[in-house]
Amino acid sequence: GSFCWDPVNQEVLSVGGSSMDKGFTPGSWVYKSAAGQWEKLKPGTPELAALQDRAETLRRGSWALLSHCRSRFFITESPEEAKVKLSECGAKLKDDLAAFAKDVAAAKLPGTMKAGQNHAAERAGKCVEALGKLGPALDGKLTPELLGEFQSAHCLLESAACDLDHEPRGRAHSRMAWDPVSKKIVLFGGDGLDRAYGDTWVYDPATRTWEQKYPGVAPAPRGGHVLDWLPEARRIVLAGGYSKGAPLPFDVWTYDPAAGKWVNIQSVELKG
Repeated sequence: GSFCWDPVNQEVLSVGGSSMDKGFTPGSWVYKSAAGQWEKLKPGTPELAALQDRAETLRRGSWALLSHCRSRFFITESPEEAKVKLSECGAKLKDDLAAFAKDVAAAKLPGTMKAGQNHAAERAGKCVEALGKLGPALDGKLTPELLGEFQSAHCLLESAACDLDHEPRGRAHSRMAWDPVSKKIVLFGGDGLDRAYGDTWVYDPATRTWEQKYPGVAPAPRGGHVLDWLPEARRIVLAGGYSKGAPLPFDVWTYDPAAGKWVNIQSVELKG
């Protein structure tokens, strides 16, 4: 996980790592140095928790249907599985997703969740559109192209589920940095073990709450990077790190918490 000193509350903030807890993350904890005690933070609301549970159920259902499509494509179904009309499963998933997208858009969530709420509703809606186009073809000849389109739709659903997070998901080799101007803590990315994260989060010690930011332009997903405060530039600096795909260039970025923007300062492609 990642640790950062919170000078406002005089405590250590811990986030990330992995565990067998729900969502495979131990969540956010603070160590109260004066009392010598750890306390787990409990951000979020009951309405948000209900939406998160529905998002996870839909994600599992989408993955199960995608896996069934792959089994049919590779002719590895059981006799019973071969009788299933995949188009009916797709139609049910589409209808459930449409209801979910509508409920997400109408939910009364905390102000710090507004951006994530809008992104979740939009992505869920795009997933509904994609499934609507794919549905009738699921009972026909499955092709690599169709499976690729389904995979893309599933990724939209996974992203929508992440948009509803109230704190950073479990991850390794992430970093946090204290911004003394805004008096907030910034976190970027990390190694999700099966993927690299490229999300930006800001922690407000005054309310002990997280807010996911959507800066538009941002560093590529990575873990193991440097994240620190530049006192003269009054910016957060990010450099280095590794990714799960192609090697990253050696790049340097700065983040302005007040403007919520990342700026690329340098990028050098590595050779050899």
